[in-house]
Amino acid sequence: MSSPSLTNVTFGGNWANSGGAVFNQSVGGVSSPVIVNTILWGNRAPTDGPQISNVNAMPTLSYSLVQGGCPTGAACGAGMLDADPLFVAPIDAGSAPTTTGDYRLQFASPAIDAGNTLSVTAATDLDGNPRVVHHIVDMGAYEAQTAFTLHIGTAGQGAVEVDPQQDVYAYGTAVTLTAQADTGWTLAGWSGAFFAQANLVPNPITLTIAENTSITATFEALTYSLHIGTAGQGAVEVDPQQDVYAYGTAVTLTAQADTGWTLAGWSGAFFAQANLVPNPITLTIAENTSITATFEALTYTLSLAADLPQGGTVSGAGCLHVRRTGRGRRRLHRAGSSSSGGRTARHRRCAVPLHADRRPRLDGAFPPGRRLRTASLPAVIGGR
Repeated sequence: MSSPSLTNVTFGGNWANSGGAVFNQSVGGVSSPVIVNTILWGNRAPTDGPQISNVNAMPTLSYSLVQGGCPTGAACGAGMLDADPLFVAPIDAGSAPTTTGDYRLQFASPAIDAGNTLSVTAATDLDGNPRVVHHIVDMGAYEAQTAFTLHIGTAGQGAVEVDPQQDVYAYGTAVTLTAQADTGWTLAGWSGAFFAQANLVPNPITLTIAENTSITATFEALTYSLHIGTAGQGAVEVDPQQDVYAYGTAVTLTAQADTGWTLAGWSGAFFAQANLVPNPITLTIAENTSITATFEALTYTLSLAADLPQGGTVSGAGCLHVRRTGRGRRRLHRAGSSSSGGRTARHRRCAVPLHADRRPRLDGAFPPGRRLRTASLPAVIGGR
């Protein structure tokens, strides 16, 4: 007579005349086996008790999965199941005896997380894996390794929100991933074994955990155009010179005025105030940008007078002409042309040559006590 305890045992694909999986018989007493966290499925016996046959025996079962329900002559407690355990590759009992077959549990098995953890006496299962996964023991000899990891990686500048956020996930857990790109960046796509096609861009996405999973969210920088315009005579050097610029790129603009011209200022949406004149300037690209550099011609003011009997002097460079007005007064004009009464007169002779390196005297054409009007001339007149 014996009363063994069977904990986390699997009986499957066995055949016998009586008691396909377990035959209990007591001689001279009562056999009372205790069976916990055990699976009896797919066994066969032509006489009686395809799963368990009891002769002068009364086994006690709890938290076990038994095909056909509680066996005749047994006492069944809490946690009993009668449903296909979904073995990975069971063998028909007609093939017994054999060592083939796979009696591990599929991830959808009803025996997963259905046992009584308090009855566990071993730290590992038949494969040497942890006996308890996800805090509740499975029924049978093999513990389904249903606690899976989820690794999220990123490329570029952004992050991924994971809901729910856990260290491990049970098989079948739905997890939502939401990509959050940094300013100036956008989601280019998702990649990983979960995706049949890389770089898909739905956001958020929901995946169902069925294995250890790694997923990468790839972010790419937004790109913008930079248009540079000029007004007046000059150019702008752009460094770096590109067709488009990634968000955050620093670009240096250097205004280069033509001879006789100067930078009057910059304008565009980038500037809070128009016509600022720092040169060079550095801007950070954050949108499509248009900037204009305005150049203006350099000018000088010449104030001339002939108050003394001997006349006066001028300084600068260029050439002035003397023209008599209708009232007998004389005025200075830049070499080339002058106008009076709607007519334009060409001057062939330079009455007062202006040179930057000396101060020529007026030639006496201006009477004493007469003042000459002020004239504003370009900086470079081309005197001789």
